[in-house]
Amino acid sequence: MYFPMLSEQEKILPLYLAGTGRQENQESIIRQEGFPYHQLIFVTHGAGVLDYEGQTVSLVQGCFWFLHKNTPHSYHATEEPFTTRWVCFDGNSTEDLLQYFSVPPVSIFFPRRLPLLHQQHQSLMDSAAQNSPAHILSAQLYQFLIDALESKNTVATNNLESLRTWICEHYAEDISLDDIAQQANMNKYALCRAFRRDYATTPFGFLHSVRLQKAKELLVSRKDLTVREISALVGFHDPVYFGRLFRRQEGTTPNSFRTNFG
Repeated sequence: MYFPMLSEQEKILPLYLAGTGRQENQESIIRQEGFPYHQLIFVTHGAGVLDYEGQTVSLVQGCFWFLHKNTPHSYHATEEPFTTRWVCFDGNSTEDLLQYFSVPPVSIFFPRRLPLLHQQHQSLMDSAAQNSPAHILSAQLYQFLIDALESKNTVATNNLESLRTWICEHYAEDISLDDIAQQANMNKYALCRAFRRDYATTPFGFLHSVRLQKAKELLVSRKDLTVREISALVGFHDPVYFGRLFRRQEGTTPNSFRTNFG
């Protein structure tokens, strides 16, 4: 483990390395108040679990997890040796960087280009061991984080596309936001932020759009069904609420839509 000595002048860097290392057999960590620096940690061998906000997430080989500073969490091994690599950091531009990549307080992902990221982290550890200047470590850290977080967004987008497909297949079921978040294996608040970022709507907004689209198809093709029956078939148990959403999106009532397009 390496913890560079940092002067107050060096701490005004946009991004600075506070520590980095490799744990051959990661001990159990419990931080009820969180950690004073942002952390990016990844698993190279074994497995463990991460607990945060009442959730438990598996940590397996190739898994990265990011923790905002001061975020309560704990993690421990379930399969030893549980080997991790990590960096902790801060800086004047850290929040902007995390906001740019839409990184929630806790983020778990499986990045592409693992060999490159391993190589970059090893190079960063080597430089820290050689007492390289803070601005050199800052540059290496920045490239490592950019490559890891860029990969995170690619993975997240692919996961969201799979989630949209799942919603299209299960739209008629009684689905809650918690159900959708569980399907995505994401915190529901992080899921809403990611969904809004990529699709300019919420998961429930997309679900409603799918349901209304299916309702329009049934209104035209199934004249034998009442509006109430169609409402139930597409997943709305309250026909009044269905009618209100339909009018808001289409500018007309379900019955008028059926008359105009039937």
